[in-house]
Amino acid sequence: MRLTYVLLSLILILSSCQSKENHIDYKLDGAWAQDGYGQFLKIIGDSAFVYNYTSHSCDPLESDLLEELVQVIKVDAEDLLVKKGINHYTFKRIDSLPDFCNQVSQINRNDPVHNFESVWHTFDEHYAYFEERGIDWQKSYDKYRPQIDTSMSQVELYDILSEMLDEIGDGHVGLEPSEEVMMQLEDQDEESSSDDQTGPSVHTIRQQLKSDITDRYLESTAHYNSGVVRWGMMKDDIA
Repeated sequence: MRLTYVLLSLILILSSCQSKENHIDYKLDGAWAQDGYGQFLKIIGDSAFVYNYTSHSCDPLESDLLEELVQVIKVDAEDLLVKKGINHYTFKRIDSLPDFCNQVSQINRNDPVHNFESVWHTFDEHYAYFEERGIDWQKSYDKYRPQIDTSMSQVELYDILSEMLDEIGDGHVGLEPSEEVMMQLEDQDEESSSDDQTGPSVHTIRQQLKSDITDRYLESTAHYNSGVVRWGMMKDDIA
């Protein structure tokens, strides 16, 4: 009995040591590239920074505490799995962000030419259904790029980008205006309505419809990417 007990104790000790040796506490800190979506995630301590990137640009998208942006599901030496909303996303560890990610200035972010190029390249490099939809994306560039100049307003840029993306004909594709642009659009709609009695614009109807659906069906809401994606819990009295 004593020999058996000693052997069992030795096995348990060795097993425990081996388990500790195999356990590695992989660090989240560093730079990660998302599979298929054109985004970088940079983690420093408990803070996270998200960038949209293409071969042309690397633009800051959002920043917050890591736990506020995503839920970390799994991390190892090479891969990171996170959950945001109802979706899971995978990232690959990279040595560092490209240099131009650290050189983005506020001037670039507000430059219509830079923003047009960023949007066009984002779809050119990451949208998968041009062939299925019969879209020549280079022709879209040739059509709309000459309409862009550095002196145009954000609203004018929004209108042109919206028109270009509408031609894709994909209900999952759209451009959500910033709060500043939205306010300017609403002001334009009010001015147009006072001069022209043909009714509200498509933009006004779309925004009102979103608001009505949210108020009627959802108890609480959340959003991602400046409202491009919205979700929430349905009210209990919805059949």
